[in-house]
Amino acid sequence: MMWRRAFLLVVLLLPGWAMASAPRVTFLNPGYSNELFWLSVSEFMQAAADDLDMQLTVLYAERDHQRMVQQAREVLNSAEPPDYLVVVNETFVGPELLRLTQGKPVKLFMLLNNLTLAQQAQTGRPREKHPQWIGALVPDNIAAGRLMAQRLIEQARRQGFTEPLQLLALAGDNVTPAALEREQGLREALASEPNVQLQQLVYARWRRDKALSKSLFLLKRYPQAQLIWAANDQMAFGALDALRSQEKVPGQDVLVAALNNSDAAFNARINNEFAVLMAGHFTAGGWAMVLLYDYANGHDFAPRAGVELRYPLFEEVTPAMAKQLRGHLNAADYAQLNFKALSATHNPSLKRYDFGLKHLLSNP
Repeated sequence: MMWRRAFLLVVLLLPGWAMASAPRVTFLNPGYSNELFWLSVSEFMQAAADDLDMQLTVLYAERDHQRMVQQAREVLNSAEPPDYLVVVNETFVGPELLRLTQGKPVKLFMLLNNLTLAQQAQTGRPREKHPQWIGALVPDNIAAGRLMAQRLIEQARRQGFTEPLQLLALAGDNVTPAALEREQGLREALASEPNVQLQQLVYARWRRDKALSKSLFLLKRYPQAQLIWAANDQMAFGALDALRSQEKVPGQDVLVAALNNSDAAFNARINNEFAVLMAGHFTAGGWAMVLLYDYANGHDFAPRAGVELRYPLFEEVTPAMAKQLRGHLNAADYAQLNFKALSATHNPSLKRYDFGLKHLLSNP
């Protein structure tokens, strides 16, 4: 009897046994495999997976939604499909990905871009018509877009800019929920600001080069523009390039608002080239891993947070915060975080998940 117990103990401690029992997650990353934001999403997810003893596989669609659908087919039809498939409703491809999971032994989780209300009118919400769709986690993009505009206007008034203020907007696209929600937030902010004129909003496809060419056109068309709202950092950098080419000083002649978490963006905030900077949504994937970990261990996240979690993951980055974060958003620093401490599995009395950028701010 004693040798049987000893043998069982040895088997349970073997790494192979642990890996076999670990929840397996595949993330269909819609971005480019060299795209800083989407790389940071994957890196933060991997740090969570390592801490939580989960297996994570990341596949990059390289900004090709048809490739993402094909990747989903291959994953779902593989000999050993994952336990969980994490997807992004980029270019509104979510319903097709949801359809592909029907009848498969795989749970689906939406990240960063959930199905829109119009799409859900057909599909239902998580766990309704499609029980394999267990949930979604998205940042509050509307609040982020609104706060960016509000802070930009406040800063312009502090610096004594002449009113009515003239604003130009660089949006990402019109086929991604996050982009449309940030644009909605901008328009909500402007609705209560009669002395701020939105001269024109254009779509720059999230790219610096596109934003440069469109900003040059807009600045020529509206030479008195004082504010530029950009839905991500790359488009904001394109706006800075355009301003410099016209010998305008960012932060003095024209104020720019941006969103994202690159070190270059932090430098721009420290130097006040970005008058406003929002960041934090890259952490969503790591927090999703905590939710899936709890679900796999019999601690369903729904009673604590619902099935569709909209978290205020964005925070306004001050110059002081930018200095603290700069150089510390990398795999080595993420590895120092204790994701288990945020899970219900290790804290059964947990009533609400405490996700946010603050965990990184306290780490450097």
